Amino acid sequence: VIGEPVTWTWEPDRPFIEELVRGGLPVVIKNTVVEAWPARRKWNMTYLAGKMDAEVLPAVKCSNSYLTFDPDTRTPLKLDLPLPFSVANMSKATFFACVQRPSACPDGMVGHYYFSQVPESLRQDLLPDRKLYLSAKDYESKKQFLWISSEGMITHGHFDQDYNVFVQLVGEKRFTLWSPSQQDVLYPYPRIHPMCHKSRVNFRAPDLARF
Repeated sequence: VIGEPVTWTWEPDRPFIEELVRGGLPVVIKNTVVEAWPARRKWNMTYLAGKMDAEVLPAVKCSNSYLTFDPDTRTPLKLDLPLPFSVANMSKATFFACVQRPSACPDGMVGHYYFSQVPESLRQDLLPDRKLYLSAKDYESKKQFLWISSEGMITHGHFDQDYNVFVQLVGEKRFTLWSPSQQDVLYPYPRIHPMCHKSRVNFRAPDLARF
């Protein structure tokens, strides 16, 4: 199927995540509870820089290739993978300055990417959220994650092992989605490889002789 995903309109009193999971297809949800979140009004780079708990952000990815990914260190095959980025602990002030003005960043990199669990200082901005979870157990574990990056950063083609509800609060993000039936032609790495959730294809410059 090539085209637009199904669009749903939020119904406040109707549980819906279980139904979406059964359907097994990507869905865009409109007019959701997110519209009532304080984050919808408050969040911008200045606000986030002031509210983040940590003064030093760990494991920021710094890159001129714009590509990001996380190797899985738990896999049996241990490889010294060449990475198209460096990883650095970066002061909060420097990170947000680099994200907003890459040309002025002291490390000379144009792309910066930070990923973490949502810090406690920002969680109240993302309420109410109960109906965004599949089960009471999921709700109790509160696996909420935060991505902040420079313009143009790209996540390596991959699949996730969990269902996701993705909310874009600042800026915009483009998704390219493939059906699970296309797995073979996406050439994933073997299961024992540290890139096992990812495709071997460089989608910006595919090697058509191999793939």
